[in-house]
Amino acid sequence: MTKNWTKREKINILSSGKKSLYNEQKIHQEEVFSKLNGGKIFSKLDLSEAYLQIQVEEVCAHLLTINTHRGSYKFKQLPFGVKVAPATFQQVMNAMLNDCNLAIAYLEDIFDNERDGGATHRTY
Repeated sequence: MTKNWTKREKINILSSGKKSLYNEQKIHQEEVFSKLNGGKIFSKLDLSEAYLQIQVEEVCAHLLTINTHRGSYKFKQLPFGVKVAPATFQQVMNAMLNDCNLAIAYLEDIFDNERDGGATHRTY
């Protein structure tokens, strides 16, 4: 139930048998700390509903289909609760921020680091 007493649907996504999604992307905290080392001013951006921004390929979408009393629902975006969601999102964010020297992604957050005392922050 929500605060206004309406029902909220919840799902528990479990892999069935050998059919499951897999992603080998490693998430290294050491890399985050190394890139932020030496910074003077830090910013943290929390990405709301981060995993839902990732489109699911059609060949994998059938693995994310849920059946309810109201019918079947096939996710088009990557939902929370799927084992591969953190690694998949990390892989996308690493690719997006690859050329950015002062920002790094860790799970659903982007950390920004200023080494020049904030001069760059003041120009935005």
